[in-house]
Parts: sequence; structure tokens; C-alpha cells
Amino acid sequence: KATVFVEPLDVLELNNRLVELADAEGVEVHHILRRLTTEVWGMRGQIRQIADTLAELNYIVARARLSQLLHCHEPALREDGHLELIQARHPLLVVASQGGLAQPAEGQERSPIVPWTLALEPDTRTLVITGPNTGGKTVLLKTVGLLTLMAQAGLHIPAEEGSQLPIYRHVLADIGDEQSIAQTLSTFSGHMQHIVAFLREADDRSLVLIDELGAGTDPAEGAALGIAILEHLLCRGAKTLVTTHHNPVKSHAYLHGQMATAAMEFDAETLQPTFRVSVGRFGGSNALAISQRLGMPAEVLVTARAHMDVDAHRLVEVADRLQAELQALEQRRREVDNERMEAAHVRAAYESRLGAIDAERRRQLAGAVDEGERLLAEARRRLDEAILEVRRQGTVASAGQAREVLQQVGEELEAVAAKTCPLEGDAKPLRVGEAVWLPIWRVSGVLLSLPDTADVVEVQAGQMTLKVPVSQLEPLHETERSRVPWRIPPRISRVAAPGDVSPELNLIGWRVDDALPHLDKYLDRASAAGLQRVRIIHGKGSGRLRQAVHQLLTSHPLVKAFIPCSPAEGGWGATAVEIDA
Repeated sequence: KATVFVEPLDVLELNNRLVELADAEGVEVHHILRRLTTEVWGMRGQIRQIADTLAELNYIVARARLSQLLHCHEPALREDGHLELIQARHPLLVVASQGGLAQPAEGQERSPIVPWTLALEPDTRTLVITGPNTGGKTVLLKTVGLLTLMAQAGLHIPAEEGSQLPIYRHVLADIGDEQSIAQTLSTFSGHMQHIVAFLREADDRSLVLIDELGAGTDPAEGAALGIAILEHLLCRGAKTLVTTHHNPVKSHAYLHGQMATAAMEFDAETLQPTFRVSVGRFGGSNALAISQRLGMPAEVLVTARAHMDVDAHRLVEVADRLQAELQALEQRRREVDNERMEAAHVRAAYESRLGAIDAERRRQLAGAVDEGERLLAEARRRLDEAILEVRRQGTVASAGQAREVLQQVGEELEAVAAKTCPLEGDAKPLRVGEAVWLPIWRVSGVLLSLPDTADVVEVQAGQMTLKVPVSQLEPLHETERSRVPWRIPPRISRVAAPGDVSPELNLIGWRVDDALPHLDKYLDRASAAGLQRVRIIHGKGSGRLRQAVHQLLTSHPLVKAFIPCSPAEGGWGATAVEIDA
């Protein structure tokens, strides 16, 4: 049968028109696409750059998400070969603990991750890892290799902050069973193929990881071959980490200066591995204990122990006993570390409290010092007025008033001293007549008496006699004698003749040529008036007037001594003068 298509003449023209329009549409679409392609081609450099940037950003985001997922930190890369992993974890175990891998069998729980810490100095080129089967030796090897590659790929690693890794040119690993029926390779042959290649390629920038060194053959020959392989890799400068059950290999590494041993810990009480690593030790394989935990019949284990070499059996017992003692010591060390940390926290808390107390004491002391300086300045003013009044009137009543002023000033200063905390003084015993320093008032004086029953002494400070506690005194050393502004007689035993001479001469604003004659006349009048101590105010300025005043005082016959005043009296802007009245 044939199919006949009939096209009416009435629609022929319309159909032809439709075909023409469809062809025209196709041509226009081609033109548009060609134009767009030309424009895109002109921006191909920018597009390629954007694509590369997006890929780089995607890579950065992926690394950041991986770092967050695995709780990673950035390791420090070392050039000296130092390797240190702190609380390291295998990435797949971290993911598994978060439910990211296959679920455990029904009735089983996920085992918690046990992080481990491993540190190898640059001089230690070889580490032999020992311990029980299923104890975590192979996982440790894989973790070291994987974290090394992650760090050199620019990734953070699942280890704590402070971890450090060397930069390697080669990471050579032989981990797992390489037997192959197709290639007629046994377990031993598969391992040897890899190790032969390692011996050719390894250098001082290589990390070599070998699991079960010397396994798959006669134990004696395997141990001898393992020792030879380690020595050869050591000569080539490679950093080598291996696991083994051969005692000769363990002993060789333990006694070698550039090799070290590490043991995966085993709990003899629970017959369970702890998955913690301890550098500097070597452990047994614990094959019988692990077989017992896995359900091996007791009679089989008894027979196995009977066939064990007596010396070997004793060695295992000694190793187990040492392992138990070391675990107890490690537990005690952790407890001591915890106690030390708690003690450090308590000490920090007490130091903080002591700091706050000391700050408050200093604040109160500073306030008391300011108040003492104010009272001292006021006392000196009132004393000068009292002395002038006594000399002006020359009566017994005026002298009694002066004594009352002295007593009142002393009581006010003692009240200030009572508000302050005692200061620690020198343990050196004080002697009468010795110069002392009163830090509360920032003045010096002379000790007039030894401590009484209340531990209080009398001190002559200027023209005041103060009663102060011994704890508020400091001996004035020879190098600090300059603090004593003038030498004070122990007692004021006479009242000077009346006079109107002020105990203070202000020369500020005077020219040197005019000031010196005026000062000379003033000293004559002060001596005649019976003044024993006066103050010359010359200001600081350029220092010319002070130098001229000091030069005159040095050669003046009436001047016994002079010294710059204390800060409370003007410091270098004034000079205290002792007159031979």
C-alpha cells in the first residue's frame, strides 16, 4: 500500500510562503548566533579569567568547609625536619564519628575517636611503632601520611593548633596486603616490590611509611631484613616510620641513637587497646590476650602458652608488668597535671585579687600623699608665721603658741599616716641620729628615738617633730643623702631675737647684677635676726640666676650649707640655705 499526500491548490501558495518564512527565520537565527559568538569570542580572555577565578573560589570554599567539618587547624611547615602532630585524628574517622560513613552493625555503637600526639625531633630519622594487633598502628601510619599530603596541598589538618610538619619531596607508603593471584605475588613479594622501589627513590626529603616490616616470611629472616632496610633508609636520610612485631627490630631501634620506638598502649585489665601512642617505649603484640578477647577457647590458649619459649614468656610478662606500671604512672601524671592546672587557676585568681588590693592601696596611698603634701605645705607656712610671731614678740606666751602649732601640725600629719597602709621597710635596724625617709610625705628627717612599745618613733622633719610607726620609715642610704634638704639640729632650744626678716627671699624677675647684692644684704639681716634656715626662690628659667646664687652661697661666710629644695618646696626653682646665726 502506498501513501498519497494531497495538497489543495488553494493552500499551495500559503504553504510555500510558510516554508520561505521558516527558511528566513533560520537564516536570521544563524546571523544572531554568529554575531553573539563573535562578541563572546572577543571577550574570551575575560571569560576564561572569570572561570579560573570561580574555580579558585570554589576550591577555597571547599577547603574551608572541609576544615570546619573536620575541626582542622593550620599546621606550621618546617624546613628542619621537625615533625609534631598534636591530638591528630584520621579524617575518615572524624567523618565516621559524625555519621558521614556507613552505619555500624546493629547492636554496635560507634567507637569514640582517640586522638594521639606524636613528636619527632630532626635528629630522630626513624620511628619503629610497636604494639598489639588492632591497636591502631596502621591507622597512625595512614594518618601521618595523609596529614602530610593535606598540609602540602594547602589544606588544614585535623590536629590541634601548634602542629608542625616538614616539607617532603616524596611520600612513599607500603600499607596493606599486596598479594595478587593474577600477578603471582605473595604478601611478602608484594611488600618487597614496594620497598625495593623505596630504596632507590628515598632521599633526605622523603617520608617513608612501611606497615608490618619483615612480615610474610620466616621471623628470623624477616627481622634481619627489616633491620637492614631501616639502616639503608637511615643512610639515605629519609624520615621513616614503620610498624613491626619483630622483637629484634624493636631492640635495634631502641638502642640506636638516631632511631626511636613508640608503643600503642594496651589495657591489660580490659584486654582492650587504648589507641594512645607513647614515644620512647616498645610494647608486645599481646596476641594471646587479644585472641582471648575475641573468643579463643581457653584450652587453646593454655596449649599456646605451654609451647611458648620460657624466656620469651618471661619477657612478655615483664613487658606487660612494665606496661601496667607505665600506665599507672601516666594516669598519675595526668592527675598531677590537672591538679597543677587547678592550682594555677587558683593562684591566678588570688594574684588578681592581690592586684586589685594593691591597686586600691596605691590609690589610697596616692591620695594620702597628696593630702600629706598639702598639709606639709600648710604646716611650713604656719610654722614660718609662728616663728616670725615669736621673734617679733619674744614672749613666753608666743613661744607656747608656737609649740601648740607644732603639736597640732604633728597630729594632723599622724592622722594622714594612720589612713595609709604600712610600707615594707628595710630590715636593717635603725639608729638614733640616722637619716630616714618618710615615703608617705616624701620628706626626709633624722631619727630622734628608738621604737617604743607601740613600735612608734620620733622623727625630726624640718622644724617638726613627728611620731610615726617604724613600718612607715625607710633608711636613707648614702647614695640618697641628697634627699635631706638641710641638716636639722635635734631640738630648737632658743627663740631668736625679734625681727621682721622673712625666712624666704623671692628673686624671681631680678637681674643677676641686682639680685646678688640684695641677697648678700638679706643673708646679713637673716643672720642678725637669728634665722637658722631660709629659702631663696630664684626660679628655674635659663638657670643663670640659680648658678649665680649658688656661686655666691658657696663663698659666703655666713652660709653653712645649701641644697635645692624638695619638690614640695619648689624643687630646683628654690634653694634651702642653713645660716650660721
